[in-house]
Amino acid sequence: MASVRPLKSLSAVGDDVIDYLVGRSTYLPHERAGAKWLFPLDVEKQLKDRKRHFGPFDASGLPLWPVSGMPPQPNVSRTAAYGHAHWNGIQLGYEEASEEVFLACADWFMTFRDGLFFYQFPASDMEAPWISCMGQGVGIALLARAHLHAGDVRYVKQAELATRPLMTDVDEGGLLGRLPDGSIFVQEFPGSRHANVLNGALYCLCGVCDLIEIAPGAVSPDLIEWRDRHVISIAENLGNWSQNGWTLYEYLPKSAAVKNLNTPTYQMVHIALLARLAEFCPDPRFARFCEDWTDAFNSPARRLGALKGKLRYRISVGW
Repeated sequence: MASVRPLKSLSAVGDDVIDYLVGRSTYLPHERAGAKWLFPLDVEKQLKDRKRHFGPFDASGLPLWPVSGMPPQPNVSRTAAYGHAHWNGIQLGYEEASEEVFLACADWFMTFRDGLFFYQFPASDMEAPWISCMGQGVGIALLARAHLHAGDVRYVKQAELATRPLMTDVDEGGLLGRLPDGSIFVQEFPGSRHANVLNGALYCLCGVCDLIEIAPGAVSPDLIEWRDRHVISIAENLGNWSQNGWTLYEYLPKSAAVKNLNTPTYQMVHIALLARLAEFCPDPRFARFCEDWTDAFNSPARRLGALKGKLRYRISVGW
């Protein structure tokens, strides 16, 4: 039986409360996000303190993920984040950044057969191994940048393979689901109780957009159509992931009694990813929601309202 994520530790909840009260976020949109191929989250501080933010590490220097009841495990999202941190550092001249580590992270994604980036530990109500639109998306984004850096078409081929489960329905082993209005939406936790999670879909769509822009000759018309349909799907449903300017973790109808409002860090992640998506797909609704979400983050009253909603969710559900 797969383990369900436990209640968040009291210390972590305490950190969240402070973040709401003072307007603090672990990640911020990159001030130079307009530089075309920077990853949109500013991770300079995390790279400087890599042991704390990315450790522990395996013998080859790649990050591992602490898992309850298991030895630390490789983690698709964590390895991609570490690679993107080094990529941004290379572009901006951080002394902590390493081209060797960046390519080692990209090469790790080359080891997965058929471009299926498996998580090897249980999560929520899913058994291992499982794939996620988030994992596929951040892996695609890293491989596209590795191709841009090294000019090796193998990276593009693996990234193209990684797009295939995005266009395959969940009930057929893929990641493609549907929103209540019938429009398509890729799943971060396919088949689990956590349906239609926004941040995973945004990471995924940004990665696909990166691939299409970096290697247009290597992608199929089907993938471009998939991207365009997803842009419309997200734009038309953004209000179902937003409450008084605060983002929700997963899609919920307006009538839902208890909603999972995001922490301030997740709020900023959503802002950064949606702003990045708007660079590729300039739907005016993206800019409007980014502005509203930013105003909410900067408003003590709206942060306090979000904190009350988050605590209500923690007490009711626990995650």
